[in-house]
Amino acid sequence: MLGNLGEFFAREVLGDQLAGFSLNHDKFVGRKYFDEQDRLLFEERIKGTEKAVAREGLAEGEVWWRDRLQKSLWDRLPVPVRISLANSEYSYSRNKDLKGFDFAHASIGLSKAIELWLNEEFVRPLAESSSRLAQFKQRPSTARENLTLGEIRKFLRECRDILAAGSEQRRSILDRFPALEKEDLEALIDDVRTIGDEFRNGWVHTRLMPREKFESFREFGPRFFMRWKTLLARG
Repeated sequence: MLGNLGEFFAREVLGDQLAGFSLNHDKFVGRKYFDEQDRLLFEERIKGTEKAVAREGLAEGEVWWRDRLQKSLWDRLPVPVRISLANSEYSYSRNKDLKGFDFAHASIGLSKAIELWLNEEFVRPLAESSSRLAQFKQRPSTARENLTLGEIRKFLRECRDILAAGSEQRRSILDRFPALEKEDLEALIDDVRTIGDEFRNGWVHTRLMPREKFESFREFGPRFFMRWKTLLARG
């Protein structure tokens, strides 16, 4: 309706001032574009530029995450982590009513954000605290700025083994993370395993991720950040 009103205004009021002015008309929507719950699978809307639409959508994604993480934690997240979280939420919110949509796109964005955060908050400072962990990180298979989720699991296991051994390396780690316990690392390793096994690895290549599976990950994500933020705060 707004599109039609806009064209009426342009034609009757502006006259020839806007040659070639055109807006979309309302259209009837065929039955095939609804799902079983009578939800419209897409709707035609007047939009601004692609960049403006992207900025608006990402801002909405930021709001969802800021509300769940609390502003203080959100503001401390590295910018690349915030961008990945906002992109993930935008992909979900923009497509959540599309029948058959593959939510692996949104899942990859969320797992990427967690991966970046773990590298920044755990891997990098731990490698700086322990020569053994630094060497582990610089192995030929992992010698790059950031580790993948699977590599992070191996890195954390190595750290767990150092803590269990009670060596000089253990004291170096505890100087950086005074409250870190072997049990904490076991729980963090388990969370990273859950992300990889349930929400990422099996969905990246061949399978379509349904909405319900991503929504489970979407609820898991804020709990993950809040839980491990608490450990960092103890240190």
